[in-house]
Amino acid sequence: MTSISTLVPTYATVNLAALAHNLSRIKRYLCPGCEVMAIVKANAYGHGAVEIAQSLARQGIGQFAVASLDEGIELRLAGLTASIVVLGALFEEQIADLIAHKLTPVVSDGRILPTLAKAAHSQPAPYPIHLKVETGMGRLGFSLEELLTVLDNPLLHSPLKVEGLMTHLADADGADSTFTERQLESFNALLEQIRLRGLTVPLVHAANSAAIVRFPAAHFRSCARASCSMGITPCPHQYQIPTSDPSSHFTPQSPNCGPFHRGPLSAITEHSSRNDRPASRYCRSAMPMAIAGGSPIADQS
Repeated sequence: MTSISTLVPTYATVNLAALAHNLSRIKRYLCPGCEVMAIVKANAYGHGAVEIAQSLARQGIGQFAVASLDEGIELRLAGLTASIVVLGALFEEQIADLIAHKLTPVVSDGRILPTLAKAAHSQPAPYPIHLKVETGMGRLGFSLEELLTVLDNPLLHSPLKVEGLMTHLADADGADSTFTERQLESFNALLEQIRLRGLTVPLVHAANSAAIVRFPAAHFRSCARASCSMGITPCPHQYQIPTSDPSSHFTPQSPNCGPFHRGPLSAITEHSSRNDRPASRYCRSAMPMAIAGGSPIADQS
């Protein structure tokens, strides 16, 4: 029996130039010495993780982050050689694959450290990990007191090494900045305690898209930038980042379907989704629903 699809055939046209433009605008907000960590989780928010990551790598981005192990493996198999941080929690059974593909875990529970250390023991150098601190998001992460105890664990000197330290700002785009300021105060107090112990953490990251715009104090050494590269303006109620004409849009492919709202998208790629079409700056991919945002961010000068 032939199944009948209820989905309306739709494609998203995605512009590589828009992504490059948005990235250049974002960099203008960053404090000196702060680098961009590109968040490409959830298939780069529906835009195509492999193509977006490859495009950003060509633009000089050297740090990427994903939500899960399989997302990181997908990027490695596609040839991405840059650092890939896995933000989500991991099962012990996944550690061997994590290290085999040279992915960097974010550790928020110390019980996983012995398994990581055992798997990393054969590596030629201490294996990099990031530690996550809970400062108010109410999700994953060590408490401030737990983190200081974890840092004394000898496993973090060999075969593991602490490459990064992070926290997650829960309300950086909120109208009231009080909660975010309190989180940053707690995080900075922890960083000072680490400094007084004589420890150095190369990568410290806390800023999401909204914090890039609103909280320069959250920039540290790396910024986790996601939706604003797709053209979505963070904190629209407070910060209006002008946009240029939409660079891409959804198009219906059914003659029986009424007109779609052609909401702007950003995007990205030199990949063609059909073998009989030449590669170009655009791609088409099946989209089950619209993705908001995507206009290039205009110059602020």
